[in-house]
Amino acid sequence: MPFAIWLSFISAIVGFLFGIFFALISFPTFGFRYGVYIILVWILVTPTVFSLIGLLASLIGAVIYNLLVRSRGGMLFEFEERTSEAELPPPPPDF
Repeated sequence: MPFAIWLSFISAIVGFLFGIFFALISFPTFGFRYGVYIILVWILVTPTVFSLIGLLASLIGAVIYNLLVRSRGGMLFEFEERTSEAELPPPPPDF
């Protein structure tokens, strides 16, 4: 799951940059009346769509990778984070 979260976060950042770029390009076309609305739509909707697409793509990619790894050998992606079951070392002594 951390893989999917990081990939969707990176996709959101790319979507934000993509939205700013296309908002600046579309502003002169729509003028001041609709320009502010179009800028808000580009800047708010684009990162959301990109992050959803990145999340779905990473989850589907991890499932396909896990299916291929079982037949060919390799390391599996885990969808759940397991906490460490090892005991912590004792604290240092006070001097």
